[in-house]
Amino acid sequence: MGTKNGTPPGAQRGDTRTRLILAAERLFGERGIHAVTLKEINAAAGQRNESALHYHFGSKHALVEAILLYRVRMVDARRVELLDALLECAGKPGLRAIVHVAFGPMIELLETQEGVRFVRFLAQVLNDPDFDLPSLVLGSDFEGIARTNALVVS
Repeated sequence: MGTKNGTPPGAQRGDTRTRLILAAERLFGERGIHAVTLKEINAAAGQRNESALHYHFGSKHALVEAILLYRVRMVDARRVELLDALLECAGKPGLRAIVHVAFGPMIELLETQEGVRFVRFLAQVLNDPDFDLPSLVLGSDFEGIARTNALVVS
């Protein structure tokens, strides 16, 4: 659901990069990554400059990675909050609590429209052989992911 001018919700009018990310996430999730053109993404983001997407991302592949990082950063920030709260309790947390911290933020996101859009987008990425989602996310420097992984293996 967008505003009157087609700007995705949550994006400020002047934030072209975010508007492009949100528009692409929605379109990719609805129709698939290869079925959507860069021109369609620009239009959905309310961007008249046809080179804006290329300027901000360079390629469709880089745009997909930017969408993933945009959402995973939000989820991971919440994961860090939950992890800090968990570790304030005395003793080593059990596996159940660690798994809750690891996956809870994604479940919280799923309770929103933007979370549903993100999951649709993720389904497209997971089914596309051009993308290695686990390597991208695990190879990133997300504090919450690293800390929960360390708790599981220790």
